[in-house]
Order: sequence, then C-alpha cells, then structure tokens
Amino acid sequence: RDINLDVNRILGYRHFCNKLWNATKFAIRGLGENFTPETAVQDPSRGSLIDRWVLSRLSYAVELCNRGFGQYDFPGVTTAVYNFWLYELCDVYLVSHLADHRWHPPAHMS
Repeated sequence: RDINLDVNRILGYRHFCNKLWNATKFAIRGLGENFTPETAVQDPSRGSLIDRWVLSRLSYAVELCNRGFGQYDFPGVTTAVYNFWLYELCDVYLVSHLADHRWHPPAHMS
C-alpha cells in the first residue's frame, strides 16, 4: 500500500513547530528567570483588553476541544488547538507585545 507524502504539509508543520519554539522563548524571556506562577486564581477582568481577548479565545478553544473529545472528533480537537496557538496566541497576542521589546507580563500575571 502506498502512502502519499505531501512535502508542503510537512513544511507547514515545520513552520508551526518553529513558531511554537519562538513563542515559548519569547514568553520565557518576558517572564524572566525568577518567574513563579501565582497559586491563587486571578480575576481575568483585571487584565488589559488584549489579555481578556486571548483568554476568551482560549476559552472557546477549550470548549471546542471538550466537545470534540466527547464526540471522538480528534481532528476537530487538534484543529482547535492548532488554530488557537497559530492564529490567536502567536499571530495576534504575542505580536501585539512585540512593539515593546521590554515586554513584561500583565500585572495580574506577575
């Protein structure tokens, strides 16, 4: 049996993994070496507009994932995660922080 190998798809996933790597490095650099997450849940309404927006998009992605797991729709789950990471977290949220190269985490996260 032959397996079709789509080189463009492989290249696209390579770019996706590279974007994940760069986003993680950017976030770690912005948080600093001594970052310790808070143990208490913070009120999301204390964040900026872009922080609240990305939390709403994350909530929607989680909703899609929960629905997909419940219906055994694993392609739908992976698509929801992929779309959130690529198009909302990386392409909008993190890019909005690139203007300030000295990015600091939002007050409710520090």
